[in-house]
Amino acid sequence: MKRICSFAGCKNPYKGHGYCNSHLFQKKNNQQLRPLRKYGQIGCIVSNCRRSHDGKGYCTMHLRKFNLYGDPEKFADPLETSKKISANLMGKTKGKIVTKSTREKLRLKNLGKKQSEETKKKRSLSMLGNKNSQGIKQSEETIAKRIAKVKGQKRTPEQKKRMSKAQKGLNLGKKQSEETKKKKSESLKGHIVTKSTREKLRLKNLGKKLSEETKKKISKSGLGRKQSEKTIAKRIIKLKGQKRSKEFSENLSKRMKGRIVSDVTRKKQSEKAKIASNRPERKALQKEIFKKSRKNMARPNIPEKAIGKILEEIGIKVKFLQDIDYKNLEGKITSKEMDIFWKDSDGTKKIIEYNGRYHFDNRNHKSDEIHIVHGKPTRCHDIWDEENMILNQIRKAGYQILVVWEKDFQNDTENETKKILKFAKS
Repeated sequence: MKRICSFAGCKNPYKGHGYCNSHLFQKKNNQQLRPLRKYGQIGCIVSNCRRSHDGKGYCTMHLRKFNLYGDPEKFADPLETSKKISANLMGKTKGKIVTKSTREKLRLKNLGKKQSEETKKKRSLSMLGNKNSQGIKQSEETIAKRIAKVKGQKRTPEQKKRMSKAQKGLNLGKKQSEETKKKKSESLKGHIVTKSTREKLRLKNLGKKLSEETKKKISKSGLGRKQSEKTIAKRIIKLKGQKRSKEFSENLSKRMKGRIVSDVTRKKQSEKAKIASNRPERKALQKEIFKKSRKNMARPNIPEKAIGKILEEIGIKVKFLQDIDYKNLEGKITSKEMDIFWKDSDGTKKIIEYNGRYHFDNRNHKSDEIHIVHGKPTRCHDIWDEENMILNQIRKAGYQILVVWEKDFQNDTENETKKILKFAKS
């Protein structure tokens, strides 16, 4: 049998003095003999430690303790350490500014500790004669400092409970005078409530049910009040793009169940809706939505795809159904969806417009024929005139256009292909 290392748990082959090569190296360097880290080991070798490996088989914390004390599991006595620190700082802290981090450490250290009655009395006696405890008002600078200090701090649920207990019974049943109410309203005028604060208030009041008395008071306070146009505009801007959640819509439906809307209210609602729908902003929005939905639904048809393949064979990458801006006869900028578009290497913008049955080829239709286009009866010659006007205006905007008719492309594909290639190479 091969001789192995005498260290407990080590199965490495024997080297000398009863140990393997690694443990022999530890002994020669006067190191404490320790288990070897296995190949590919990620964690610390100390039991119940899940930290990642740093060196010598230990994590960062256990390695530091091993280097300091020679034992990875040794801990310094906190009482002895605190006594040493206090003895060292005796008489040296007068006039020194305590940092925020130190204050936080002290706060966390004393968290949950209850002061005895004697300690409370001592503190109250030490505060006697303090300006803050004699009813003297604090200066604006002091108040500002206190606000800046407290800003962003979050109260724990325990603190909130203590505060509520301490304030129980205070101002109970007392009604504020009209002067106090006016002062409060004036002080809050122009005060902007942040989004985060509104969200906190919303979450705080979520699920709370108002009593019938409170509801009546709210309804009475709002009677006869009319919102200004500015306020309405602000509300519209704020609510723009917001989507109602499922819970919100369900709650609304529950609230509205069984409610009978009067004829007067219905008339008012219909009038408001008419005014809103006739606004130019609303109409522009509807047009954009219609365009987007049409674009999502529209796809290049089979002949358009075939033309695209013809162009791809000669190395031209095309875009289908692109909106092209142009000026109409009145000088207003508008757009038209063109079938096939691309740019040449020299920057020339080219369009191929594929005209199918809805363009009413003059070889198959008479000029006086009436067809329904976009829900309106229109004569063929009016359709042709409008189409020619649009194409001419687009040409003026710097585009080259080739019109391919469905009849020609289907009956004489070879000649039409030649025309397309000639137009592409020109």
